[in-house]
Amino acid sequence: MFWLYCSPPELSGFNYFLILTLTLSAEQRTLGGRGTLSDLRKLQKVPAIVYGHGSKNQNVAVDYNTFEKVLRSAGSSSLVDLTVAGGKPLKVIIADVQRDPITDRFLHIDLHEVRMDEKIKTHLELHFVGESPAVKSLGANLIINRDTLEIECLPGDLIASFEVDISGLINFDDSIHVRDLKISPTITVLDELDGSVVSALAPRVEKVEEAPVEEAAPVDATAAAAATPTDAVPAPGTDPKAKKS
Repeated sequence: MFWLYCSPPELSGFNYFLILTLTLSAEQRTLGGRGTLSDLRKLQKVPAIVYGHGSKNQNVAVDYNTFEKVLRSAGSSSLVDLTVAGGKPLKVIIADVQRDPITDRFLHIDLHEVRMDEKIKTHLELHFVGESPAVKSLGANLIINRDTLEIECLPGDLIASFEVDISGLINFDDSIHVRDLKISPTITVLDELDGSVVSALAPRVEKVEEAPVEEAAPVDATAAAAATPTDAVPAPGTDPKAKKS
């Protein structure tokens, strides 16, 4: 597996990596029930299917650790040379990976065989690099609105990933949009060009509202006098109706 960092003069400002070679070997497998798939996984194999336009589906199995390394490098937007049972290498992309929801281990893989003269649609991973002055100096929040782009191109023009430099986010509310990404003209971006990729937003400050202080109601002197008792309270053991002699 070889990597080449490439920023050719005619594409000044483009930052991406081209993968020269990614290889993966597979063995044929026969269809079976859960027991067969379970036995494969115990042998550190991952069941997979190879399919493509004009090609017969093939049920295969690949080495778990080898596939993990290839996936880390290729993602979903790089060509892989797949050799099945020592045959002629097939050009494939990793179309789908099913994982265990608890352990996150690979359960099944979809490998899409491509033709080099037919355009394909896939997703291009975005990697964010650099440092935003708005974040560092102003305390802005970095909001990543998307980390992949949907693209269409010939298989030979696929790239592993694209770097987005966020050092241009200087002030609050600065954004990088899809239209700002200098992606090779051989690749068609299918996302809305006005869509935001990443933004530097001012931190939200929650205002604490103080509870209003209730003022005491003014006392009505006339009402207060009317409410004052005028009769004396009789002493215990006396008759309040008895008249003085």
